[in-house]
Amino acid sequence: MFSVVEDRIGLVFSWDPRAKSWVKERGPEDAAPPPASPIDDLAVQTYFLDPANGRWQPTILGLRARQVANDLGKAYRTAIVSGLAMVVQPQRNPRLVVEVEGSQAQQRTRMALRMIGAALVFVVLIGGGAVAANTFFGPTAADANATPTRAAAASSAPQPAAGTSSASAAPTDQATPTDTTPAGTVPTTTTTRTAPPAPAAITIVSYSTRLANGTVITYTGPNGVVRNTALDMTFRATQPNGSPAFDNLTIFVGPLGSAQALTIQANTSGLYETSLKVTLPKGDQLLSVQFGRNGEVRTLGTISVR
Repeated sequence: MFSVVEDRIGLVFSWDPRAKSWVKERGPEDAAPPPASPIDDLAVQTYFLDPANGRWQPTILGLRARQVANDLGKAYRTAIVSGLAMVVQPQRNPRLVVEVEGSQAQQRTRMALRMIGAALVFVVLIGGGAVAANTFFGPTAADANATPTRAAAASSAPQPAAGTSSASAAPTDQATPTDTTPAGTVPTTTTTRTAPPAPAAITIVSYSTRLANGTVITYTGPNGVVRNTALDMTFRATQPNGSPAFDNLTIFVGPLGSAQALTIQANTSGLYETSLKVTLPKGDQLLSVQFGRNGEVRTLGTISVR
């Protein structure tokens, strides 16, 4: 529904489809035009900057726009879809946040394992140093304390007879160095990865919108679809008196300007039923309709592509 420009509106631009550029109708000399071209850039259109919300709104044709329309003659037509071809910012995906957090947890786990491995290598090096010191520099304190016991055992052993060479005597006891085990153990930590929550189940929803002429368009179907699979949709158009309305129904899935679209007719009972294979990127995508060839485009809700 186009609006009428009031006197308080200070910035108005019209779109010239021949030059694909904005033409200023009202405003300062250095006023900036709208930030994007119209969705239907082949039609003459006029937009004003709404001071209440800072958005560009469609309105009736300005003086210069009417002159362009006159110059076009039979080639002139109204816009099929009103609005600016703004880029829709992707919404934040909670599943992506969970995956990022999971990868961070994996990084922390790998860091902890590296620290544990470095500590174990350090302990092994200390143990190897202790063994090497015992071999080259004499017995350790533990070996020194054990020496009297071994000496006593050696004195109580039978001695070789006189005249017998000590070299031929059988050895009775030989002190063997004992490996020392480092006191204390290295604590180990176990980290568990929290599984990301399962996505919400696809449910059947009902979206409705009322057109300017009083016709109500209602969508009934899933609120989500798996990418590259069919989305089953059912629409109903009801006149103000409650009877079915019959006309062309164009369906848009995705941002206007790059959405998947198809036009269908109602069956004898007044239902518009169809299926659409959705190939859009994953995330929430707009679901919009246009009732009639030159009807207004209304957004019903969103469809989650998974």
